[in-house]
Amino acid sequence: MKENKDTTVSKEIAEKMVQAYADEENGVGLNPAYTKCAWFPADQIIKIADSLKENKADGLRIYFARYLSDTIEGLPQSYEGKNTLLLVQTSEVNGTSTDNLNTIENRATLCPDDCDGTGL
Repeated sequence: MKENKDTTVSKEIAEKMVQAYADEENGVGLNPAYTKCAWFPADQIIKIADSLKENKADGLRIYFARYLSDTIEGLPQSYEGKNTLLLVQTSEVNGTSTDNLNTIENRATLCPDDCDGTGL
């Protein structure tokens, strides 16, 4: 089988994927943990990319997580219970991409609350 190296997704497929997640996660619209998307500013992404190079990382693992009452310091109270993402650099150790738990990034803007500009 030929490996597909194209990492892009068409708008139509992306819309279907986002809707399928919303349908499953949100059910009848009452799940308070539902998060449509997380927005990271370009400056933070560039900082992460620079850190990946500096640390000679081989990748970035993205964990799905949830804000708890004791993990939202400095964030809106409405984030409590919502889903979020944790970005963890990885480095090759004995042939395996292994988490570098000293480089965990977070603090995205979540939708809902801030959904301006969302397109999917």
